[in-house]
Amino acid sequence: YTPALAEDVMAFQVRYGLNADGVIGPRTLGALNRTVEERIDQIRLSLERARWLLPGLEDDFVLVNIAGPMTYLRKDGRTVWTARSITGLPFRKTPVFRDEIEYMEVNPTWTVPQSIFRKDKLPAVRRDPGYLDRGGYSVRRLSDGQTVPASSVNWASDNPGVTLVQRPGPDNALGLIKFMFPNEHAVYLHDTNDRSLFDRNERNLSSGCIRVENPFEFANLLMADDPDWSPARLDEILASGKTTRIDLPKPMPVLLTYWTAWVEGGEVQFREDIYERDAAVLAALNDDG
Repeated sequence: YTPALAEDVMAFQVRYGLNADGVIGPRTLGALNRTVEERIDQIRLSLERARWLLPGLEDDFVLVNIAGPMTYLRKDGRTVWTARSITGLPFRKTPVFRDEIEYMEVNPTWTVPQSIFRKDKLPAVRRDPGYLDRGGYSVRRLSDGQTVPASSVNWASDNPGVTLVQRPGPDNALGLIKFMFPNEHAVYLHDTNDRSLFDRNERNLSSGCIRVENPFEFANLLMADDPDWSPARLDEILASGKTTRIDLPKPMPVLLTYWTAWVEGGEVQFREDIYERDAAVLAALNDDG
């Protein structure tokens, strides 16, 4: 196992989204043993998934590759911005669909979805009475949206009838900015309060929404066609700490897709089918002959 071979292994690992340590562990060995036919099928699947979402698309759009996971901004037919991203866990999958980003919200609050409240937050509050104060959460009744004291809630109940709202700030789970395309899935792009997660190779870690690295660069690029916009204005809004909605100059198409093979920098990249979606689509493709 020479140094030259170790370098080749690391190059392979980068191309296949593995930890580039030069060690042929179980995941690297599994990727090495995939057949050419399997890799060709991955390319076929990505082409099919592109066919679902790309027709009629203009030159400017945002593309999220859930399986990558990466986010790209295309303007005038070329990629002008790329960012590592964090997408949904295998049991909280990010959906595939096409929509339009309509506005940004700077210094957002976070209203905890009921699914996350029941699975994550409620057990945390029961274990630690100080959890709400440390996290900057207020408590609201579901029935009328009124803020109520935490002490008035029966936290032992399976359904306390409340939700949590986290105040804006650097500790907010959404970070300092979010990008909204209102949809039935309640999915959107946003900053994060834990940017260290972007350093991981495997980044399917969220509850379904998409966290993007360097979100302020993204915001300024989305606003580039607004003559009244400037990075300094964004800095002022951030410094104010106030929740502020900013409409885009025009809606930006956004595609959430699931590609386990794609071309980047002249090379085909491959990733594992973390959501186990490929088999069903491939069977349908093969049935179509």
